Amino acid sequence: MRKGLVVDLDGSLMNTNTFQKYIVFIIKEAALVCRFDIVITLFYWVTLRKCRCITHEKMKFHILVKTCFFMNSQRLELFVDWLMNDINVSVRNILEAKKEQGYYICLSTAAPENYVRIISERLGLDGFCASSVPVDKEGDWYENVRDIKKNKTLNFLKDRDIKISVLMTDHYDDLPLLCENKDYNYLVNPSLKTLKSCRMAGVSFELLISK
Repeated sequence: MRKGLVVDLDGSLMNTNTFQKYIVFIIKEAALVCRFDIVITLFYWVTLRKCRCITHEKMKFHILVKTCFFMNSQRLELFVDWLMNDINVSVRNILEAKKEQGYYICLSTAAPENYVRIISERLGLDGFCASSVPVDKEGDWYENVRDIKKNKTLNFLKDRDIKISVLMTDHYDDLPLLCENKDYNYLVNPSLKTLKSCRMAGVSFELLISK
């Protein structure tokens, strides 16, 4: 069974919250072409979230539904161009070194798959697990976080005969994956809450303080 390295996106591979930037990018692009219906809709859902009236997952769902067709391939490429300035070079160097050693590199994130796919391809990663992009409001939709992320990632790798040997993340939301047996956990620029949560869960890790 081949060894695998799983890396988170926001706060780990990227020194930013990519979905927040995604919202800002869409608002600017929509305003340029007078799609004020999109601008108003995004402000509406973001405001509800800031007021704690809805969950982050619900906000993300409605924003993705509203913008899924507006964010065509050209706009997605431009957005990823912008994100490339936020790559954590230290993390990227580790990924490249592990890839040379034969590791399968998987990007696993709550971010939507439409731009995660492009990031993965540009960085030469082997695969990715991300939140799907809903095209309508019918049916159930779940963000790729916590236990859902764990199960989706493990099943994705199992289908490819890969075993997680290394995990890189910045956030306690990944505790389900952190608690899986593996050789190494890297905590990338973690918060105090993440450090405390990992220690309480008995997770062994190495700190990676980097930019």
